[in-house]
Amino acid sequence: SMLAVSHSTYLRILLALVADAPLAESVLWKINNGSVNVVDVNVEGKQRLVSTNSGIFGGLKRSNDLQLTMPECHLIRRNEVRHLDGMQV
Repeated sequence: SMLAVSHSTYLRILLALVADAPLAESVLWKINNGSVNVVDVNVEGKQRLVSTNSGIFGGLKRSNDLQLTMPECHLIRRNEVRHLDGMQV
């Protein structure tokens, strides 16, 4: 298990990568202060290739050859706030 605490901009980038969603769409996602986001990361070596043709860039074809290999991940929960019920944040 791992816990990471971060600002919403980094979380949006990470969650967009995991969900293969456009970065432009992630700007619209509500990320509450103190919310919990759960990502299941494959630790057994299964990889995923992210390139300029990936969904994170909106599916636009680009000419540069950006390629990033990352562990296969699945978004389990985004912006979970049940633990904050009744609290002032």
